[in-house]
Amino acid sequence: MLSQREYEDLLWKINNIPSTITGKKRQHLRTTFKKKLHEHELATKYPPFEPLKFEQ
Repeated sequence: MLSQREYEDLLWKINNIPSTITGKKRQHLRTTFKKKLHEHELATKYPPFEPLKFEQ
């Protein structure tokens, strides 16, 4: 999970990718940032997975 500062920094980076970066590099950056943002949203929404104890 991201801290509040990391979260805000990530949002800023998504919205302010330099115009000098174009094409696939720009698309790759946006995709990477959006994946991190999505993981953070899921981590805050759902508790971590804990498997059930298995007994034989």
